[in-house]
Amino acid sequence: MGEFTVFFDNVVVSKDNLIGELNGGWKLAKELLQHERSAMSKFGEFSLPTHFDLMSLVKDYMPAPHSDSEAALFNNVVAANMEERAYNLTVQRLICIVISIIFTVPLFSLETYSTEYTSNSSGLRFINAYVHDQSTVRFQVALNTYTTFMTGSEIRAPLIDLTYTSGNTKQVLYRSSSVSTTDLRTADIETYEYEDLVSIMDNSRNNQLNAILGIVRTIFVCAVLTISSVYFSKDTNDLVVRPIEIMLEKVKKISNNPLEAAQIEE
Repeated sequence: MGEFTVFFDNVVVSKDNLIGELNGGWKLAKELLQHERSAMSKFGEFSLPTHFDLMSLVKDYMPAPHSDSEAALFNNVVAANMEERAYNLTVQRLICIVISIIFTVPLFSLETYSTEYTSNSSGLRFINAYVHDQSTVRFQVALNTYTTFMTGSEIRAPLIDLTYTSGNTKQVLYRSSSVSTTDLRTADIETYEYEDLVSIMDNSRNNQLNAILGIVRTIFVCAVLTISSVYFSKDTNDLVVRPIEIMLEKVKKISNNPLEAAQIEE
């Protein structure tokens, strides 16, 4: 696309429509273009506000609106400034929320407090190699090693039952004296099978811990969202509601005493 230049010759413009200094339009246009480009890059990179303040720029070139066009421009600048500040605050709040959730996710994970042992299947394979001749020392060593390890204090899902099925005969190789499968819920029973061997684990401790972590995780998310909503409401009040209240207070003072208008600093 090519570039086009439009020239206006012998154009007369009223002084009331003058924005900024006389013959200073090009300087003002460059400043506005710089603000537009930097604002576009800022929104794309989620960076902090630009190096200059658009409100200060407008106040330097247009201290007080003297016409409807200047008043409209000033209002647009004020609205853009409020949107920019609200955007920056919102991005900062969202970044804080995301970072806090990312860093706290491991605290509410079952894997942080419980180690999953993968020796269950290998232990059953070891027992199965000698279960057909249970009189051998190797079978007794394999069975004792497996049951001792899977009922240890470091195991959060301990072994409570181990059976061997041969034809129509089911043989109990190990059964816990403290916990029975009838004492557990279906969700608390974890079963492992290898050929004719079946081991049953008590997974109630992991389920209880997982439930507690789920409740704490829900409370944490609710707390984060509540705090965030409070800050968002505060930002709205500071950027929108409070300025309107201040303006209404000034209007009320002026209506009560018009001479006080000259003493109010805008």
